Amino acid sequence: MLILYFLSFSLQALENKRVFKVLSFVGVCEYRLSGDEWKVLNAGEAVYEDSEVRVNGKDDYLELELEDSLRIKLIGPTTLHIKEILRYDFSGNKSTLLSLNSGKIFARVKNISKRIFKIETETAVVTVKGTRFFISFFPEEGGELIVTEGVVEVDAPLNLFKPFKVREGQMFKIPASATESILPVMQASRELIVQYDKEYREISNISPQKPEKLQPESKSNLPSLPSLTAVFPFLLELGENAGKILNFSLGTQKIGKDIYGMFIFTPALNLGNIFLALYLPFYFLKDDNVFSNTNHLLYNTNDWNFSSLDDVFADIVSKIYSLEFRSMVLSFKIGTITDYTLGNGLFITGYANDIFYPFQRIVGGVVKVDTPAVGLEGFVNNIASFEVIGVRAYIRPLFFLPVIGKWSVGISSFLDRKPSTSSNSVFGYSLDFDFPFLDFGFLGLGFFGGIGGMGYSTNLLTGLGLNCGVKGNVFMVFYKLEYKNSFGGFLPDYVNKTYEVDRAKKFEVVSSFSQTSFLNDIYNLNNIYHGVESEVGFNFTDIARFGISYTHFFNFGENLQNNFLNSLHIEATLYKSFIKKVYFTVSYDRNNFSLDDLFFNFTGGGSLITFEVFYQLVDRLYLGVNYRKFFEGTSGSEVNEKDLYGLRMEVSF
Repeated sequence: MLILYFLSFSLQALENKRVFKVLSFVGVCEYRLSGDEWKVLNAGEAVYEDSEVRVNGKDDYLELELEDSLRIKLIGPTTLHIKEILRYDFSGNKSTLLSLNSGKIFARVKNISKRIFKIETETAVVTVKGTRFFISFFPEEGGELIVTEGVVEVDAPLNLFKPFKVREGQMFKIPASATESILPVMQASRELIVQYDKEYREISNISPQKPEKLQPESKSNLPSLPSLTAVFPFLLELGENAGKILNFSLGTQKIGKDIYGMFIFTPALNLGNIFLALYLPFYFLKDDNVFSNTNHLLYNTNDWNFSSLDDVFADIVSKIYSLEFRSMVLSFKIGTITDYTLGNGLFITGYANDIFYPFQRIVGGVVKVDTPAVGLEGFVNNIASFEVIGVRAYIRPLFFLPVIGKWSVGISSFLDRKPSTSSNSVFGYSLDFDFPFLDFGFLGLGFFGGIGGMGYSTNLLTGLGLNCGVKGNVFMVFYKLEYKNSFGGFLPDYVNKTYEVDRAKKFEVVSSFSQTSFLNDIYNLNNIYHGVESEVGFNFTDIARFGISYTHFFNFGENLQNNFLNSLHIEATLYKSFIKKVYFTVSYDRNNFSLDDLFFNFTGGGSLITFEVFYQLVDRLYLGVNYRKFFEGTSGSEVNEKDLYGLRMEVSF
């Protein structure tokens, strides 16, 4: 009997942990299990998993508690579905999931470690990082999220936007539908916060101590103040310029053999989902007689002459530093492109159009339309001339299923209308797939691949190629292992980081194969190459990033190695948000690479070295050095290496 009593008591205790208890209520509050009739709730009553709860009156409310660590208040009229009350995963974390159909909820969470607490709506999922917040949602109207303490992470049910965080004192407007534009996270007024969290008044009214009496050990006891700067979670690539209005830099710049004075003014403006920054550069020779000798003072005087209709358009476009727009479905960017990959990178991988800057400024464009079922993306290297264009359309046939719903199959194509001085063009087309299997923050795994062909002018097929591989991450470490095959006049990664330099040389290789010779020479092993690209690195969010990738090719013929297709890429970044005083970016790219070059010819022809280091002198004032060593192709077979460096002082307001 004692054993039976003990088992009964234990089961009852376990059952109590798997229910919400009614603490208090006002008005008529009801609940029902799936398929049952609605029942009136009373104080102390239990609400079980898979129950639906509703608070009917406008002035009514219902307060529920779970394990003394989670308390939620439903403010009427509200309808809530309790999907999971207490589930344990393989790590021992406790999971609670609520679905807010319509209405308002204020939640308080204690002991957030080992607990996953989520509230989902039709268009957003919030995950509690700690510890007090208000959320509302109404169909066809949308809602809002207000965090009064701690941090809440926001995600989309079908990955329509990137996850981001809303911190204490901030608010986020929840969209009513998947097609509605996403607004930035903004500062919440104190009146609005206190309306839902009465205790916030006590926290905010603590009298600050005088600076001279503030002891170092007492800093942690002071309340954290919310940021006054708007946060743009969907404009991640804007970096430190997001939210700033006035930016300019001045200094000196070595261009060719001459030293130029430099002044660059970059005013910026944030308008909801839109970010606009202009680029207004002035370079002038440091020579007193330059004006009398050249009749103009500026090195880049052609950027400001507006001599013809075409020139007016090109000059205006070149003044755009960045124009970006992001919503749940549509995003685009006009400006400098530093790293763009189309699809899984069979043709276009890591493309950059700033290799000749400031000799030549090229303004490109990237656009993407992404819905759960279908999508379209594309880019152009220069919107003033539309010479290099890439497009990919894809579908997710299983989008309605979890995990495998992200699988996509697409078709891609690119076109270079003027790869050389001739009137010919080069193009490629492919079929590709992307199959992610794991997509967690700490663990990712996916497979990808594709097959395609290349041609030029009227030769529709001069070469074939394929790739397939695996990529993912384990915590902060990311990796990729990819197999590549090239047959005939097919060059893998054709449009890459150094393409603006290699365009003519690459076209010579492709055009050396005709459609007829390619088909007649289909069994020539000397024209078949296969290789492997490996990439590994780590990414500490908002702290630092490092990555290295190496591609090595072999062929099936007599030559066991061909350096022309080999490449090496190394990059390292220390973000400004980690060490406020210093931040830097360093990168190294090398085509025609062999392992011996690491020791004997590291900076030889085919290399591109870039680094930029900035140091904070005072608040909003940075002193920096930038350096770039790159190679430039000529009409012959020679390669001219050039150094570009300068000293910059940046000020932002």
